[in-house]
Amino acid sequence: MKSFLIIGALAALASARPQEIQWDVVDAAADPPTVLVPIGAEPDIVTYNPDAAASAAAALIVADPLPQVTSPLDDIILEKRDNPCSPQPTGAGPIPSPDTASSFLSYAPFAAAASSAPTPSGYLNTFTNLKASNSAYGYMGYTTLDTYSSAACAAECDTRVGCSAFNLFFERDPSVVSCCYLIT
Repeated sequence: MKSFLIIGALAALASARPQEIQWDVVDAAADPPTVLVPIGAEPDIVTYNPDAAASAAAALIVADPLPQVTSPLDDIILEKRDNPCSPQPTGAGPIPSPDTASSFLSYAPFAAAASSAPTPSGYLNTFTNLKASNSAYGYMGYTTLDTYSSAACAAECDTRVGCSAFNLFFERDPSVVSCCYLIT
């Protein structure tokens, strides 16, 4: 019996067509470039000083502030903010107390909302309450929600041609926001 299996496997290998190299394509290809490094050449060492780079970038921004530009896509006017460090609006979700990153990550109501969110019809739940989000090829934008609602997020995805998945999560950036990222 074993010999029958071995003979069958050898017959399958013998009848398999080997993969052939297309020599005409290889012959038509240009020769690869020749790179020569002189014997005894000094090493080319690039140094990076992050403080100097940040100072230089800041000086360029201050010297040449963002001009008013009209976007050809949707007539959005870009302009320099008066106070680039102004507080962001608070989100729709609850804010842990104290309002720190560690309190945000350990806030039980967020975990409860994620764990109890139903999976909408036509979708498959791939992960729950991981304190992270998927960043996949096919990003289609995001929508902020007033409530943590998988149904609302699915409804938003359903309105976009090509949308096949979404992430639903609370975000602290720096305030709490419920976001829905749509993925193809």
